[in-house]
Amino acid sequence: MNRFLLTCVCAVAVSLVATGTMADTLFSYDFDSQGLTVGSSLGGQDGWVNPFAGTNTPKVVNAVGNGGNTTNAAGTNSSASGTSYYVQKSISVAFTSADTNVAFDAWICPCTTTAKESVSTFWEFGSLSNSFAMGWAQIGTTNSKSYLRTATGENNGSITSLTAKDWYDCKVVVDFSVTGGKVVSFSLQDMTTGAAPVYDPALAGINLGLTSTGGVYTATMVLPRFDHNTSGVSAFDNPSISTAVPEPGTLALLCCGLAGLLCYAWRNRK
Repeated sequence: MNRFLLTCVCAVAVSLVATGTMADTLFSYDFDSQGLTVGSSLGGQDGWVNPFAGTNTPKVVNAVGNGGNTTNAAGTNSSASGTSYYVQKSISVAFTSADTNVAFDAWICPCTTTAKESVSTFWEFGSLSNSFAMGWAQIGTTNSKSYLRTATGENNGSITSLTAKDWYDCKVVVDFSVTGGKVVSFSLQDMTTGAAPVYDPALAGINLGLTSTGGVYTATMVLPRFDHNTSGVSAFDNPSISTAVPEPGTLALLCCGLAGLLCYAWRNRK
């Protein structure tokens, strides 16, 4: 019976560690609570700037997309077609080889899902050449699909259909214990319908090719980019970086399980 109870304790402890986690948010941005002026250029507001002279800057938009979304976001000009938009904001979030489960998130809302449409998020680690991008974009002549750009090249994924004007949570989980940073998973979740995340196996396992400084990878910039093939409002919202850490209750239960193991071993020695 003692062996059976011990097995149960171990199983419960392992299960709790695997599932009982909470997100430790390292960076997030809410377009609603920053006092931004809707209808005006995002560049010049709250530290957002256009990094490329002579290019278009997204505006602060409201009530875009399906599902009754009425929150503020960064978006394109509804009359734009065949143009690109850029804007960026400085951040500072550092990672080491101990960070094996870092989630980079951003919500995207494409106005169309036809060829040449792009809504992507760049995360710079010191420079644009040392960055990765994730989202919905086109490579070559194919229609737009899930997209991952590393520091060394571009990759089209296997998710080939989105619903135009729906909001999607694009998430890339990165393991920094692998030199350059390895993609653990890439997913797109339709937040308008509340559907479960769709994972892209074609983009999992790819090395981001990032360069560290003394073993430290420091995210220094978030940069949404829009490329348009038609008129309409594409949008970007809720960029964030987080890590998964055990909840305090989970840690306590794990300690109880370990204590049980130690007691069992002590009794057997007697």
